[in-house]
Amino acid sequence: MKLLQPSTETAPSDAARVYHAAEAKQTQDYAEFCLYSTAMAATDPKPGSSFVGIWPPEPRPRWQGLYLAPIGKPAASNRPLEYSGVMQNVAIFGAAGAIGTSVAPELDRRGIPFRVVGRSRQKLEQAFGKFKNAEIFPADLSEPRAAGAAARGFDTIIYTVGLPYPSHNLHPVLMRTTLDAAAAMKVQRLVLASSVYGYGVPRASRVAETHPREPSTRKGKWRKEQEDLVLDAHRKGTLQGLVVRLPDFYGPNADIGLANPIFRAALAGKTANWIGPDNTPHEFVFVPDTGPVIAELASRDDCYGEAWNYAGPGEINTMDFITRIYRAVGRAPKYRTAGVGLLKVIGWFNPMFRELPEMLYLQETPVILDDSKLTRKLGQVHKTSYDEGIQQTLAWMRK
Repeated sequence: MKLLQPSTETAPSDAARVYHAAEAKQTQDYAEFCLYSTAMAATDPKPGSSFVGIWPPEPRPRWQGLYLAPIGKPAASNRPLEYSGVMQNVAIFGAAGAIGTSVAPELDRRGIPFRVVGRSRQKLEQAFGKFKNAEIFPADLSEPRAAGAAARGFDTIIYTVGLPYPSHNLHPVLMRTTLDAAAAMKVQRLVLASSVYGYGVPRASRVAETHPREPSTRKGKWRKEQEDLVLDAHRKGTLQGLVVRLPDFYGPNADIGLANPIFRAALAGKTANWIGPDNTPHEFVFVPDTGPVIAELASRDDCYGEAWNYAGPGEINTMDFITRIYRAVGRAPKYRTAGVGLLKVIGWFNPMFRELPEMLYLQETPVILDDSKLTRKLGQVHKTSYDEGIQQTLAWMRK
């Protein structure tokens, strides 16, 4: 793990709070050189210069002390020789969430250097400190200069930023900032982990990528707008972009979803809450399964310019899913459901519940993904069964 120290001497709005040249006497060109050079640099920094988090104070081989690549050049890598994908290095935006923490282990396994970007240094260190190929980079991605600093020197961004329902309007806003930063830093590829919201109410029992995208909810429209920004950037030649659409997920670090609170209620012997009908089909994906699929799509040049569905192991009745969780902890199922009327009343006092009524269609007319396009391209991909995923989620929560 490479740990970059934020500046303590600059204003929070300054991009140099992420990378800070300690000696202001250096010229602009030399500061740029020291901040952004890597193995392409001809010499080590001048004696006496100190750059926080960039150059080590003690002499060491140049390849050990260089953390960033020049624009358009890959960072040094211990990648296995058999790796032949297009990615040379990756910045994971929104890394500390459920999808980001699933992508990182796969990148590390492949030996691909990656930078983990998020607001909280503490969360990043806790989640990624054990990975040898990881670089910790705290940054506020809503700030254009910070987003640019986070993207600099990397050829691929895997965008996994998750937002709570009351902030879903920021999905297209943050994507515009990210795309502007990627263009300025000459990032070549961007992979967006998205949801089923953009499809709207399904017209078929299985929803393929060719299904019309006609969302009627605000959150669906914001997600569609976010996806369109990525695919439009690809069509315009700004960069290569692809979208991966996922169903509801559960498992490690997926606590902002609907499913994980059921596990915690079962472990505590309490009554679980569910939104909408409880006797309809649904689909969940075990979140660690998403990392290898996203990384594989991102590594293939011929997968860009398109959207890809990745489905769970099959549809499951919601009541059956809840029952399996409680039985796995040796308890009889206990749960209650909330309909639109109750949600609206609670929403008077709770902003999160205020956002739920428009999403009830996902429980009443669920979106079950057809990912046959993906399996034709990648072959059979691993999908953890519901029973095994439940056991692994409970084991993670018991730690």
